[in-house]
Amino acid sequence: MSPCIYHLVDTSCFAGIESSLVNHCELLQAEKINVKCIFFKYYPSNPLYSKLDKLNIEYQFIENFMNLLTFIKKLDTSDVLHTHGYKAGILGRTLSKLLNKTCVSTYHAGEQGSGKLKLYNDIDKYTAFMSTNFVVSNKLKPQLNGSSSLFNNFVLPKAFHDKKSQAITRVSFIGRLSSEKGPDIFIQLASHFQKNSKLAFNLFGDGPERHKLEKNLPNNCHIRGFTSDMDKVWHNSDILVISSREEGLPMVAIEAMMSGVLVVSTKVGQLDKLITSHKTGYLAEQISALALADCISEWLRLDNCIQQDMIRNAYKLVLKEYSGQNQAKQLKQAYCLA
Repeated sequence: MSPCIYHLVDTSCFAGIESSLVNHCELLQAEKINVKCIFFKYYPSNPLYSKLDKLNIEYQFIENFMNLLTFIKKLDTSDVLHTHGYKAGILGRTLSKLLNKTCVSTYHAGEQGSGKLKLYNDIDKYTAFMSTNFVVSNKLKPQLNGSSSLFNNFVLPKAFHDKKSQAITRVSFIGRLSSEKGPDIFIQLASHFQKNSKLAFNLFGDGPERHKLEKNLPNNCHIRGFTSDMDKVWHNSDILVISSREEGLPMVAIEAMMSGVLVVSTKVGQLDKLITSHKTGYLAEQISALALADCISEWLRLDNCIQQDMIRNAYKLVLKEYSGQNQAKQLKQAYCLA
């Protein structure tokens, strides 16, 4: 029987980890490797399931600890459990270690969190010695109690299309509306440009900060909520702003560059490996609305030909380094399939 890779994840929505999971599955499928997904619980509104259905990726729901124990116990010696997120990581690698099964873990999160979340993240990192580990940012390496390899997030390649010039430049924030992602900084950025009628600002996402953010929205900024139709979002975006206070290597940045959207970002996580200011996008000198505004103002002053050159440079970079070819080799090696 051919080995199978089982991706274990606890998920209730569709965000960066879930997008990464879909890309993993599609890449392994293209490499003729058996792949399935294991979820802890069924969430009716999660669009992840329909995306997996379109790829004909099988998935199932574990529901409780004993079912997970039984599932891992029955894995073949050549099968691999690949965990994403702290809950899947802690339980998956601990049980795999006890049952002598192969476990690979990807550490996605750059933020520490607080309270119970911080405790779970600490346990997740402490138990890293039980698995083969990937990190999406080098800053995570010293935090793990075990060895790890850098794994760049990726998106599968698609054709480049020049965007038609628009009368209004559409600036987007895409992500969870929580403090570490800096949606408040994005709203301050919109306020900075409130007198510029040729700029429109939109936040795509949801989260605990939404109610507070809605109280301080300037007239040129709207919260659109969560959407799973990213093709439509990219079609209606000219600039992606990543205003995060903490990050790894966000999938959304790679997706934007593959979609011909300029990325303007704070200099956090692994983003300085992806973006070279004035060549493939902009990195703000500080984590502030004013620093991001300086980047956008400079972009708007550029000749259209120079703008298009920068967007094409970004596309060529992600096509070469972040489109799955190198990542497939890393995964095969970790799964002992190389």
